[in-house]
Amino acid sequence: MVHLMNCAVMTNQGTYRVKKIPLEEFCKLIQEAHAGNNLISHLGYDQAIEYVRKNTGIRFPFNRDRTELADGDVMLILRLAYRISDPSTKRLPQREDYEFLSSIFKIDEDSPFCGTMI
Repeated sequence: MVHLMNCAVMTNQGTYRVKKIPLEEFCKLIQEAHAGNNLISHLGYDQAIEYVRKNTGIRFPFNRDRTELADGDVMLILRLAYRISDPSTKRLPQREDYEFLSSIFKIDEDSPFCGTMI
């Protein structure tokens, strides 16, 4: 399953591999997963929803439900490259305001870190 996110999360113990990707690849992966009915949106901000709609043509619903990842799941993450100091001054972020990431989750019971707080 592909999860569309506005932040990176670690919901289960295991290994998370993350890499930055260009906007064009990010949008293409969203469109392919959506067309294959293999995408769940976890976008919880109107600005993120609008930005994705503007760049993919797909309007996703507002969703702040808990994210559950299974072995092999992918996260497509659009996140602000900075923290907003005053939320009352929010504006619609531009391309340069975002970072685009792809992450894959693998259950790794043998990892020396599983079950250990670092």
